[in-house]
Order: sequence, then C-alpha cells, then structure tokens
Amino acid sequence: MQLLVQPFVVICCLAPLVLAQSTQSSSVPPGTSGSGPAVPKYPSTQPETFYPQPVAPPRHSGTTIPTSNDPKRRPSAGQKPSGQTFFTTPGSMVPPKSQRAFPVNFPPVEHVAPPGPSMIPGPAIPNDQSPKRLVDAAQVVAVVGNQLILAGDLEGEINQLREQYQGKVSDEEFDVQRPKLRKQLLKQHIDTKLVYHDFLKNIPAENHSIVLKTINQQFNEKQLERTLNKYEVETVAELEAKLRSYGSSLQKLKRQFAEQVVSHQMIRQQSDGDEEITHDEMLKYYWEHIPDYQFPAKTLWEELTTEYRHYKNETLARQELAVMGNEVLRGAPLNAVARRSRQGPRWEKGGQHEWTNKDSLRSKELDIAIFTLPIGKLSQIIRDADGYHIVRVIQRVDAGRVPFIETQTKIKEKIKADRRNQQVKDYLVHLREGTKVWTIYDADNQQRVSETGKSSTFKRR
Repeated sequence: MQLLVQPFVVICCLAPLVLAQSTQSSSVPPGTSGSGPAVPKYPSTQPETFYPQPVAPPRHSGTTIPTSNDPKRRPSAGQKPSGQTFFTTPGSMVPPKSQRAFPVNFPPVEHVAPPGPSMIPGPAIPNDQSPKRLVDAAQVVAVVGNQLILAGDLEGEINQLREQYQGKVSDEEFDVQRPKLRKQLLKQHIDTKLVYHDFLKNIPAENHSIVLKTINQQFNEKQLERTLNKYEVETVAELEAKLRSYGSSLQKLKRQFAEQVVSHQMIRQQSDGDEEITHDEMLKYYWEHIPDYQFPAKTLWEELTTEYRHYKNETLARQELAVMGNEVLRGAPLNAVARRSRQGPRWEKGGQHEWTNKDSLRSKELDIAIFTLPIGKLSQIIRDADGYHIVRVIQRVDAGRVPFIETQTKIKEKIKADRRNQQVKDYLVHLREGTKVWTIYDADNQQRVSETGKSSTFKRR
C-alpha cells in the first residue's frame, strides 16, 4: 500500500515580494456477460403489436402466467425460488475573534554568510543515527549548501499524515510506510532549500531582512488566520500546543512558510511565461496529441431485465419480461416498471444507465443493440447469458474528435505550463550541479554533489 505525500501548498495570492526590487538595488457501469444467439435486426419503427407471450411447456401446465396485479407473479424479497436466494443490488472560554490573528513575529533576522567551510558532517555517524532510527528531532538528516534539514522537520509532517490516515490504515501498516514517506518529504525539503540557498547567495545580504519582513507581515495578515482554521483552534497558544503534539512548532512552521514563499518567488523569476506561442506550435501540439482529443461513441440508455436465476426455466423469464414490455408500450413509465421488477444491475435507478462507451459492455448482445437501435424506440426481447432484456436508447453520440478551434485556448495554456515546468526543472538541475548536497541516505555517508547525467541548459534570468 502506498501513501502519497502532498506538498505544502503555497498561497499564490500572497502580496508580491520585493525580490525583484531588491535585486535591482543590488498544479461505465459494466453490463452483464455471456453469449447467446445472434441479435435480430431491429425494426426502424415502433412495433405495432405487443410482445408475444408464449405458453409454458406442458410439464409446467399447472403454472399460470402471473399478471402485474398478481402478488405471486414473481418471488418477493427473501423467498427462494428454485432453491436460490432472491437477488437485490446492494469548554474553555473563547477570546473575541479580533484576537485570533494575534501578530506573530519571526525571530530576528541574522545575516547568513555565503557558504564558507563545509558544514557537511564527517563520514562517521553513530549507529543510533541510521536512517532506520530517526528518533532525535535535532539529528541532521541533510545539508544543502550551508542549510541544515533536521529529523524534526520531517517527523512533524509525517505525524500529521498519520492522523489523516487514522482509521484507514493500522499503525503497523503506517509504520511500514514511514521510511518511504520520510524520503519523499526529504526530497521536497531539499528542493526548497536549494532555491532558498540560491536566494541567500544572489540577493544582497542587506535586503534579506526586507524580504523576510514582508513575508512576516503576509503571515500575520493572511496565513495565520488560515492556519488557525486548518487546525481548528482559536488562539495562537492553542495552535502552538497542537503543532507540538505532532512534534512540530509554530516557529518551525513560520520558517518553512518563509522558505517556501521565497522559493516560489525565485522560481517565478527564473521561469519566463511571457514567451509568445505561435499558431503553428499549437497546431503541431494538437496533431502530436490527437488521441487526447478523440472520443468514442457513447450511449445513454435504459433497460428492463429478467434474470434466469429467479425462474424455474427460461420460458417463464421471457414471459414475465413480455408482460413488463407490454406495460411500457401501453404507457407505463419504464423506470417504474424496472423498479418494481427488482431485477437487473440498475433496477434501483429505474433501469437507467449512465453514458456507456462502445465495446465497453461484457454482453455483446446489449452492446450491439444500444448502438444500432433507433433513439427512443423499445427493442425486441434480447437474450444473453444472464437473462432477457428490453432496452431503449435515450441519447447517443457518435465517435469523433474535438475540433482544434475549440481546444486551442487550452492547448496554449498547456504549452505554457509545460514550458514553465521544464524551466523549473532546468533551474533545479542547475542548482544541484553547483550546490553540495548531503543526506543521511547516501550510501557512503559522504558529501556528494547531485548527479544529473547531463549538464542543464539553464540560463539565469
């Protein structure tokens, strides 16, 4: 079983940072299966006569054909015709609201010097600090340039995930997945630290405090209120207690928020979304991805069904379906007749099926019928491996493809998104090539530079 980690979502509507200014200063229900005789050709007009109701075989001459008003016309729930069970489808005081967004200040900003001597731990790591025993919140699990990532940075998020999956997976199952979750989270933290480290190197040190002050104001004005609501608490003190119960803290949350906002802004600066996309580029994309714009034939339809397993023989099943079909021909609503019959996979929905793609039903007889029968006309009685059916097509759409003119706007946005994603990838590759990265998962526990297999084509903007 795989548990997926959702990365921290950065609020995209945050007030613009002053990064750019600072630099200048210095995202069919299945049918029934079986085989049967060939499907008869369907008349193009409504049948002029009712469905024929053949007489039962002589050995069942004592059995009368039930009518719609006869309570014995079919088995009721709980009865066991032919030895089979009848089938059915399954209190402290709360401070005033004005106190909720109590300003929370970031710790004093200290100048972080450019990377000096290596901060990467030496090769000798105690056995109790192996990847299998990350129990010390202060343990260094990764170093990115001169930025540390501690075990406590990961464990708080993992414990929150554990609460989300409470009741869905056992504690033992979750603990089996914990090492994988830890590695996934560590990769996300490393990417964020890489970009944050680039910020510290390329934005003048005297402007760091200006940027972080702006983020501090954004946190107090917008993010703090959202965080209180997310954790369902009323005060900052309650939020702090809640976070500590997970092994995290408000200070840690604020630091991660600041790093992620800075990283988001740096990535936006390095991705050029204003490059023009030509008509030829969009048309080329359309034809290269033409399967994405094709759609199969599909039908909206309804049916009446009698299933063999509820009757002594097939003749009785066909006779009862004929009675049901004649009711509909006389004006009875098909959905009411289907519900009363309590047979078929969709009887609770009045026999109505959702949009069904061609060749998606296991019953080939029904699949052929619903794609050849005239719309609005009742079919003749159809036999397959499970029983007898009468179907009616409500609406049908032929196979085709979405015209280019109808989808070119979406294609343009898709090309823009693909370009931005590629620029972000190139940017991260560039940062990894020039930044020393060490993690506790390195095979030899030595410092390493991330290998990409090829040099990036990234050009700083």
